Amino acid sequence: FEHVDFEHGDMHELPVDDASFDTALLMHALTYTKRPARVFSEVSRVLRPGGQLLAVTLKKHKHEKAVAPFNHVNLGFSPKELENHCRKAGLNPVCCQVTAVEKRLPNFAILTLLAEKPSD
Repeated sequence: FEHVDFEHGDMHELPVDDASFDTALLMHALTYTKRPARVFSEVSRVLRPGGQLLAVTLKKHKHEKAVAPFNHVNLGFSPKELENHCRKAGLNPVCCQVTAVEKRLPNFAILTLLAEKPSD
């Protein structure tokens, strides 16, 4: 699509200009960072006013051995943690809730977050 761009880069230091995107997606990326506040700050920086963040990640759990083969560096987040990261980065959380629970053990829960960058 002519009006769609995808960029690849380190989520801690995105290689794009400020206010470059209408939408940012973090699809199961947050379990791979020890610096989630930095990631939210970068997302806020690159979103245009009125832009949206959609993030999907694991809800906080205690199953370290189950995720070790996937090299997760944290054990997920609570909805409150994600909402706080948003607010500190200047984003307004719209919705953050469990949207799926794995049927097989250990029954990981998936959180989906929608946040907006305030309009000027």
